[in-house]
Amino acid sequence: MPDHTALRTRLLKLLDDETERYPYFLELRFPHVLERLVALWGKPQIAGYLDGLLAPPKTAGQGFPEQARREIEALRAFHDRDKLPKESPPIASLPVRETLLSFLELHPEDYPASLESEHPQLLQKILSLLGTPQLDNYLDTLLGAGEQARHDFSERALVEIMTIKALHRARHAALTTLPAHDLSTQSPPAVDDNSIDDEHIASLVFDRVQRW
Repeated sequence: MPDHTALRTRLLKLLDDETERYPYFLELRFPHVLERLVALWGKPQIAGYLDGLLAPPKTAGQGFPEQARREIEALRAFHDRDKLPKESPPIASLPVRETLLSFLELHPEDYPASLESEHPQLLQKILSLLGTPQLDNYLDTLLGAGEQARHDFSERALVEIMTIKALHRARHAALTTLPAHDLSTQSPPAVDDNSIDDEHIASLVFDRVQRW
């Protein structure tokens, strides 16, 4: 039996590692179709390819078995849903959102929405340390667990953490090269991790950004 491990790994990543969505029947009976779907995923050509797969057969007895059709239709539905614009964060989180975008000079499309939805307390911790060397250490700890980190976070959340880490280090390095009189000599206010809320974080972060 052919080994489709690499194909399965690629498709599972596209499916956000949701194994219940994986088309095992297609892999077994029509691996060439699955390979083509993965190659076209996210590209304009995939719509025409899917339409062709799901079109009624011209000759009786041709076409896909019902189970294969259901898997193709499910893949199409997931692909279409995955390409829809992501919902904006709740209005209550907008001050924090805007601060993070501004401080890290992030494009709005790169806002860590997965991190916010999956690990809101972790994002609050990141925001409470924004602009300090402690944030670099905290992000190193999150990402330093190797396989454990991959187990704890989705692929998108991991990418978002790594993006924040890279941008924050670059931003912090740029700020610390300013003349000494441009930098605040005050230590950042202590933060009680057990009593953090959006309003508290927003005030802390805006205050810290102003002092930078």
